[in-house]
Amino acid sequence: MMSGGADDRPEVLAALAASLTPVEPPPLVRMQLLDLAQAPVAPVDPSQYAWEEPFPGIRICLLAEDPARGMSARLIWGQPGAVYPAHRHSAAEATVVLQGAYRDENGRHGAGDVTRETARSVHSIEILPEGECFSYIVQYGDSEIL
Repeated sequence: MMSGGADDRPEVLAALAASLTPVEPPPLVRMQLLDLAQAPVAPVDPSQYAWEEPFPGIRICLLAEDPARGMSARLIWGQPGAVYPAHRHSAAEATVVLQGAYRDENGRHGAGDVTRETARSVHSIEILPEGECFSYIVQYGDSEIL
């Protein structure tokens, strides 16, 4: 029989945390996580950004660039049913969905989901009909529309 109850949880959790050995993430993953941490906070107010519309229903705002690392960070605003056409990545890309949802070749991605694309990966994006979708994308290198 276990002793204690809910009052013991903080001590048990603290002891468990203290027993764990920290693990350093691989450098690429660490860099992507730190870059993704710069994402705007949801809900996103679209009036606060300067948008370009490269495809019908898909708007993009460049938020940051670091040419030395080949990094660019963009906010993507997609309307329900809009499609970002198939494209190939020259290097890694990391995305966090802030609001709404989209679907690509890897499945459905909704608010809070983080996805990673690798160099030479190809995918297209369809904004799902449940509402507008805002995603923060950190790209290393370029992408080519196919």
